[in-house]
Amino acid sequence: MRVHAPPLLMFAALLLGCEGGGSGSTGGDEDGPVDITQLETIAELDELSLFTFGIFSDNKGDGPDTGEFGYVRTMIDATVAMDARFVLGIGDHVKRHAGVTQDWVTFMTTDSWWFDNFYPVIADGENAYYGTGQGDWGAGRGLLDDLAFCDKENVTCRANGAEYHAVIAAEGIDVHFVVAHYPDSGDDPFPEDSQRYLLSELQGITRTGREIVIATAHTGQWLASKRWALGEGARQSVLDGADLLLGASTHFYTRYEYPDDQALYMNTGATGYSFLYNNYIQVSVLDDPLRIVFQNMPADGERTLQTGGNCWIKEIQGPVRECGFVHGQAWGAEARWL
Repeated sequence: MRVHAPPLLMFAALLLGCEGGGSGSTGGDEDGPVDITQLETIAELDELSLFTFGIFSDNKGDGPDTGEFGYVRTMIDATVAMDARFVLGIGDHVKRHAGVTQDWVTFMTTDSWWFDNFYPVIADGENAYYGTGQGDWGAGRGLLDDLAFCDKENVTCRANGAEYHAVIAAEGIDVHFVVAHYPDSGDDPFPEDSQRYLLSELQGITRTGREIVIATAHTGQWLASKRWALGEGARQSVLDGADLLLGASTHFYTRYEYPDDQALYMNTGATGYSFLYNNYIQVSVLDDPLRIVFQNMPADGERTLQTGGNCWIKEIQGPVRECGFVHGQAWGAEARWL
């Protein structure tokens, strides 16, 4: 459970603005409005947040103590440092065929916090590990079975066992996590049925202003897939119905270029198995207005306030903007636009 801030600091948190003095500011005390761009450390942002959560992908079977790819140890430790409420995993967490022991599977299924608070996406790596190959559509549901995942009271799994809708309650906010199965391989990797499921789940969410809606599939910019059979209207419905869209598989941290008044659409990169960079994501949830601060963190470096394309603020049912932290520290993986 979070350690609550002192009353004065909590009062300040209610007054946070997205941009100093801009439309995100929501009043202030006798010293004027609080401006999060002036924060000096990420610990201050942690303290001011309603809660935080982590996102990572493509660790390819890397375990907490694996030598060369020990960056996942950083992800594990970061969840403690940021007091993460939960972690979203956007697929390819395993890569070998069934029968080959992997540290990461052992860790996920034996560590009580991760067993209860990890929400994985089933991707081609999971299909290969639990089935006959990357294109063995849906075989990766074996990971959800190992985690007794579909038995969770807050998770509704489809009959195929590879797709689900989780509702994670935290500090009066419901985080909806809608997962479609779209592996990199196979004859029909993103079937129309999966696309319709994702759209239907998003359209079925009642918005009261206290929800954060996240939709994901593993394969990159899945919204622009040539197999997206529902047409432009469906794409717009997804962009309007979600706050955060997530993809992976390319191993490059990227922001996909869609209008700033729609969902923030990100490729999360790769933790411990990237062509160029190793990274994970920290998401901080702030209130008044309700918004998320999405920061790209180096898995082989210090957890700090980020700057430029490494940090975005998405106001829930509102615009996207850069964070503008004065004390943000840039590193080499700033977002490319695609």
